Amino acid sequence: LREDGVTRTGVMASAASRRWSATVRRASMQASQAPIGVDVPAFPAFWEQLARLSSALIIDTIRDRGLFTQPGEAYTADAAAVRGGIADSQRQLFARWLRRHAPVAVLADHQFGHRQN
Repeated sequence: LREDGVTRTGVMASAASRRWSATVRRASMQASQAPIGVDVPAFPAFWEQLARLSSALIIDTIRDRGLFTQPGEAYTADAAAVRGGIADSQRQLFARWLRRHAPVAVLADHQFGHRQN
C-alpha cells in the first residue's frame, strides 16, 4: 500500500486498510527512534523483574501491617484490612493485593491464608 492509499495493483484501499498502513508506518518510525544503546528486546525481562520487585514490596507491606505473620493465619479481605489498619479509601487496592499475592507468595512460601469475601 502506497502512502496515497493505492495498492500495488492500482486499486484504492479501504479506509481501515489505509489507517492500518499509516499506523504501521508511524510505529516503525517511532521504533527506530529509540536512543542508541537501548536494548529494546530486553524489555520483557525488565518488566518481569519489575513485577517480581513490586510483588516482594507488596508482600513486605502486608507483613509490616502485622498480617500473615503466623502459620495458619487466614482472613477475609475486610477482616485483614481492619486488622492491618488499612484506610477505607485504600481497601479496594488492598483487596486486589491480597487476591494477587496471597495465593502465590504468601500461601506457597509460608502456608498462610486469605479467604475471599
